[in-house]
Amino acid sequence: IVGGHCSHDYIMFVAVLRYYLKTDLADIDLSRFARVGRDATPAMVEGWIKEARSFARSLNRPLEPGDILAQMVPRDDRSPQDIRAVAIHEMGHAVLAHRLGQMVDSVSIIPDAETGGRTWTRLASTVPTWQGLLDIVAVPLGGRAADIALGLGPNAGAEGDLASATDMILSAHERQGLRDHLVFAPVLGIRPAGTFAAVNAELRRQLKRAIAVVEADRDSLLELAERLIEEKVLSGDDVTRALDERPVQPDPKRVRSRKMQTLPVSNRGDGAT
Repeated sequence: IVGGHCSHDYIMFVAVLRYYLKTDLADIDLSRFARVGRDATPAMVEGWIKEARSFARSLNRPLEPGDILAQMVPRDDRSPQDIRAVAIHEMGHAVLAHRLGQMVDSVSIIPDAETGGRTWTRLASTVPTWQGLLDIVAVPLGGRAADIALGLGPNAGAEGDLASATDMILSAHERQGLRDHLVFAPVLGIRPAGTFAAVNAELRRQLKRAIAVVEADRDSLLELAERLIEEKVLSGDDVTRALDERPVQPDPKRVRSRKMQTLPVSNRGDGAT
């Protein structure tokens, strides 16, 4: 999972794609294609559209989004089982991001040199509190949660996610003063003996929380995963519409946190949440 933003190249690609499509696919959100083809030249885009139209005509049907993607991306040689595993994993990220207040930009199962899929999100805040940081940490763990709850179990595809989540929790303990002390540990060159256990315990709590969110959205997540397998890329709007059609109960931990924030100052605790 990666943070994202709407760059100039992103906007320009969508504009060029719309120009060559003319009135075709007028109701389709073209941003889903931008993550794949943002570095393409106008000539490449024109060629993709021409070949996609030719393919659709050979089947005697209108142009479809999948026709364009088929021209843009290389053939996927992964097994159907692996493709489905990646789709479920990436949708786990997307569901956690949406339910915990982040904006989902797009989700892709198109492989590259580094990963088999990606989910692009935007954070609600760049200066989170401890509770806000836990929400951010839960999102990369959403992929592992989906693997466990809806897939075939934990697999080797979550290495980058675990590294990201670990780094965030470790930084909260050692660098950001969000836990039991204000010491900037790198200055002292030491790591308290209990840090590993504390970080691991928090990661396990957030994974358990992510599993609960995934299970609450089981049907929507699996439907979105099937769409992702078929379409290869989904936009943030695709994800948002599907999930908003089936609202779920709020995360109890977040509700408790909000309630605590409304208590008088004299009743607030200073300990860890």
